[in-house]
Amino acid sequence: QLHSGKNQAVVSTQSTGAVDDEERQERILREQMERAKAKDKDVGPSVSTELKREEDSEEKIVFAMPKTLPAKKKVEPVLKNALQTDSSKAAGTVKVKKVEKKRSAIEELMAENEAGKKKKKKKDGWLAEGIVVKIVTKDLGKDFFKSKGVVEEVFDTYGAKVKLIKSGKKLKLDQSHLETVIPSVGRKVLILNGAYEGSIAILDKLNVEKFSVSLTICKGICKGRSVDDVPYEDISKLHTND
Repeated sequence: QLHSGKNQAVVSTQSTGAVDDEERQERILREQMERAKAKDKDVGPSVSTELKREEDSEEKIVFAMPKTLPAKKKVEPVLKNALQTDSSKAAGTVKVKKVEKKRSAIEELMAENEAGKKKKKKKDGWLAEGIVVKIVTKDLGKDFFKSKGVVEEVFDTYGAKVKLIKSGKKLKLDQSHLETVIPSVGRKVLILNGAYEGSIAILDKLNVEKFSVSLTICKGICKGRSVDDVPYEDISKLHTND
C-alpha cells in the first residue's frame, strides 16, 4: 500500500508539473499579445485606403506619325537695281520725266527738210552744173575718149553742154555718154541724188568693197552731218579753180 501511495504521489507531482508548464506557456503568449496590442495603440489603427488614379495625372502615350515635309519652293533671286537705294524705297517710286529740249527754228527746218529728203525717190537724170564728168563713148574718136570736162549747162534733163578741161572745147553730150568723177579724199563733191541731193560735201573715205563713199556735208542746213554708204554714181567732183 505504501508503494501504491508513492506511486500516486509521483503521478500527482508529474501532472502538477505539466500544468505549470502549460500555464507558463499561456502566460508568455498573453504577454506577447498584450505587448503587440499596446504597440498597435501607439502607432494608431491602420486604415485601408482605395487606390485611385487621378484623371488629370493620367499619362497618355501618343504615337506621332512623321509628317511629310512640303516641297520647298524655289526662291527666285530678286535683281536689285544698282541705282535703287533704301531711301528711294521709302520715298516710293520716283518717276523721271524726260525733258525734251526745245528745238530752234533752224533745227526744226533741218528736221523737216531731212524727212522730206528721205521720202524723195532717186531720179534718172543726175546731171548738174559745176560738176566734173568723163566722156566714156568712143563715137567721138580717141581724142575725146576718157577726156574730162565741166558741165556748164543742163538741158532737157538728160543733155549737157560740157567744156573740156585741157582743150577748152565745148561739146553737147547726152548723159549716157558721160560718167561721174570721184576725186581724192579731202576734196569737195556735189551730191547728185538721194536724200541729200544738191548738198556740197567733203569726201572722207572710199569704201571700195561697197562701191560707195563716206562724206561730211560742208554747206547748207545739214552742215557738219556725216553720211555713209553713198553710191559712186550719186556724187561727182565739184569743179574749183585751184
